Amino acid sequence: MEGEESGRCSLGSSYPTKKTESTVRHISLNVVVYVLGVIFSSIVLVEPPAVPVQCVMFPVWCLQHRSIHPHYTAPKLSHHELAHAVMSLDYTPITTRKPVDMRYPLRLRRQGAHIELAICVAVPGYKDGEGLELSKTLRAVASELSLIQARSSIPWSEIALCAIVDGRAGMDPSLSEYASRELRVFDTSLIELRYGSSDTTMHVFERSVEIPRHQAAREYFPPLQMIFAVKEHPGGELHSLQWFYTGFCKQLQPTYCMVLQTGVVP
Repeated sequence: MEGEESGRCSLGSSYPTKKTESTVRHISLNVVVYVLGVIFSSIVLVEPPAVPVQCVMFPVWCLQHRSIHPHYTAPKLSHHELAHAVMSLDYTPITTRKPVDMRYPLRLRRQGAHIELAICVAVPGYKDGEGLELSKTLRAVASELSLIQARSSIPWSEIALCAIVDGRAGMDPSLSEYASRELRVFDTSLIELRYGSSDTTMHVFERSVEIPRHQAAREYFPPLQMIFAVKEHPGGELHSLQWFYTGFCKQLQPTYCMVLQTGVVP
């Protein structure tokens, strides 16, 4: 009897009790919750597709010279000439209709740059000789950067310049020539009229530009962190200013803003 009882007890102990069953269920439930939490957290942390940005690298001589004399010996490079911001051109097709809805991060925002002063140059684009007028304004702005830094302690790295062209199709040839060959902030081969299922409303080119002090010597003003924005369809100067304030400045968050027109010398 004692052996049978002991056998029954040992046999009975091999089956899980109600307490053991509840413990196993609790552990299984915790494991399931943990696995689901890991899965959902990985889903939430998945980033959206990258912004459609194309980057083009140019050789140094192409940035500053369209042609080189066979006997030309290049002097010492400028201080910023080999910087990535000078060597690269970023292009982003904007598809938003309203400037306030612009969600594409600008290069300066992606770099986390602090912008103290944002300058807007409204470019009609359709006037004859618009390229020459823009060159006068940019040269005057570049020459004032040292004075701005001396009087307000704002370095060139905290200044952004936005040139907004009112309409791509009606661009004056001189403006397209100056922007693509002299400034190298405009490249028609990168332009995309549609991105995804939406039409492009604005073409944004970004590059730091060095304006030469003299045409023959390789002396430059401080770099201009330039945003060359070309609207696909003309909308007027007020529409360009709307893009500047509610589109670009909303991202850059500058302390001061300045608005100019092509041909105006500050």
